[in-house]
Amino acid sequence: MVTAYALAFGSLLLLGGRLGDMFSRKKVFIAGLIGFALSPRWRGRDLVHHAGGARTLQGAFGAILARLRLAP
Repeated sequence: MVTAYALAFGSLLLLGGRLGDMFSRKKVFIAGLIGFALSPRWRGRDLVHHAGGARTLQGAFGAILARLRLAP
């Protein structure tokens, strides 16, 4: 499961920055934050059938969060 998180995180880092450039950084940050927080719960509700799938989603949303910096 750690490998699934790491692969999703590492491979989607550039996509997070690009999404922030295309759309509002604030909106993409909020969407990434909500997705990162809710992805473990999706496993409990059987929306994701494997625990590795939930970790993969969490890694993808974490990559989106890691690339965005909100200006004060």
